[in-house]
Amino acid sequence: CKITQKGVEYNGTLNKTLSGRTCQRWDSQTPHAHSSPEYGFPNGFTSHSFCRNPGNDPNGPWC
Repeated sequence: CKITQKGVEYNGTLNKTLSGRTCQRWDSQTPHAHSSPEYGFPNGFTSHSFCRNPGNDPNGPWC
């Protein structure tokens, strides 16, 4: 559940972008390279593709 505007606390299972695309796993650099901080994930758990906001992005959770 997203409680705040930034949604840093969001830990649900939504894994689609706003345009309906399936999200890429956080531990994958393909097809898109990214630099998401490990500290934004509890216990370094990144083996999923759920929407998250690990870097406190003002636009909220993303994937």
